[in-house]
Amino acid sequence: MFYTCSKLSKIVLPNNILEIGESAFYGCSSLKNIDIPDKVTEIGYSAFYGCSSLKNIDIPDKVTEIGDSAFRRCSSLMSINIPKEVTEIGRQAFGSCVSLTSINIPKRVTRLEDLFSNCSSLRSVTFEKGSQLKYMVEGVFCDCEALTSIEIPASVEMIDMYYCINLANIYCYPSIPPILNDFRCKNFVLYVPSQSLEAYKNSSWSEYYSSIKTIQ
Repeated sequence: MFYTCSKLSKIVLPNNILEIGESAFYGCSSLKNIDIPDKVTEIGYSAFYGCSSLKNIDIPDKVTEIGDSAFRRCSSLMSINIPKEVTEIGRQAFGSCVSLTSINIPKRVTRLEDLFSNCSSLRSVTFEKGSQLKYMVEGVFCDCEALTSIEIPASVEMIDMYYCINLANIYCYPSIPPILNDFRCKNFVLYVPSQSLEAYKNSSWSEYYSSIKTIQ
């Protein structure tokens, strides 16, 4: 609706809106503030792609789905609130958000796919207690240069991670070692549950870590 309205800096949306649709604010590079109405349940594909002046955004509690590339190339975005009801976050939803420093992932999200590539300032990723995440795939943290440590929820079954060049510590909580599909991280310290130490030593994980320790 406002595709490439590059001079639009502010907008007030009606309270009865239920969805921010595909490419609704794509390329609105001057948009600094927006209040998303409380009734919105979905943020569509590329909804805020390239909104490079947007610094902060609160997503309403009723939102359950964030589409592919929804906030991609929002280069000034420093913080974002993802509500607990979200079950799906699309590919590249936060790709190239180079100012984003931290993010919380709700427990109902089961798959993260190519989500944070080139988020060069991302230092902290927190998963809600009781996370149901199963798949971290397609280079989910590719080129996240500031990310030095990460905790992997106990529910995770498969991981693809590459070009995480400064990742020094991985705390891996699954009792069964997750499958490593396309994994290029090297020389990190791996922390695992004490009862699973031998299982990780005898798995493909042993090709990548510099040392392995038990989680205290």
